[in-house]
Amino acid sequence: MIEAEKKYNLLTLPAIISILIIGVTPVFFQIYISMQSFALGFPWSMRRNVGIRNYIRILTSPDFYNSLQLTVIFTIVVTLVSLVVGLAMALVINRDFKFKVIVVTSILIPQTISPSILGLTWKLMYNAEYGIINYFLRPFGLDQIWLGKNLAFVSVIITSIWLASSFMTLISLAGLQNLPEDVFESAKIDGANALQIFYHITLPLLKPILGIAILLQQVACLHIFGIIYTLTGGGPGERTNVLALEIYREGLDAGFVGTGAGIATFLAILALILSFVFIKLMGKEFL
Repeated sequence: MIEAEKKYNLLTLPAIISILIIGVTPVFFQIYISMQSFALGFPWSMRRNVGIRNYIRILTSPDFYNSLQLTVIFTIVVTLVSLVVGLAMALVINRDFKFKVIVVTSILIPQTISPSILGLTWKLMYNAEYGIINYFLRPFGLDQIWLGKNLAFVSVIITSIWLASSFMTLISLAGLQNLPEDVFESAKIDGANALQIFYHITLPLLKPILGIAILLQQVACLHIFGIIYTLTGGGPGERTNVLALEIYREGLDAGFVGTGAGIATFLAILALILSFVFIKLMGKEFL
């Protein structure tokens, strides 16, 4: 038995080493760059070590705190709302009905399209003059400037919820279809109603898979870029400038690579903290 375990460990060693090299090396390189004064367009040999000066510059910048606040709000709202919408949709379609395959396939479509294409599509829909959303709202006097300074962040959240809900629906549906039927039959025999079955049986059994879905969606929201970039470019002003866009603006657009890498480091730390807190809240059942 011990020999078999040793052989198994040796067989998995190349995979573990590869994962460490691919996953850990870029992180250390990012931290190294964040301590350098280096600008795009100049030779790598012209870099200069500045220690933690880039981090001090980031922590004293109002733009960073604005982006941090927007990122946290965006992540919490999109994750929670998409969870509720996705679970509700999964409960509705978790039964046999005609054209179920078509319905499930249509839910999958948003996950197969590039975020940039989705962003451009929604940008056309949000257009104040000829967008389809205002086309239906205009007869009621409810047309809006969706990508203006007042509603840009709300519009970005709506689009992201639409995309995230399809993911949550598919994950929730997969979980529902794998729940044991005998447990529900026993509950019905004991006289439990639909609401009691949902709260006391369905949700507890779905907790592990919903936990994984929330964790993955949370990380995706923290690093969202394509949809917001194509919808608003981070504007108007700084109203939709989440951390991922701030990294792009500082590191690639302005050319301050060291500062951009520093913001990316803070984003990675934020993702680790939120993930750690979530796993702790979920408890041993999640693990």
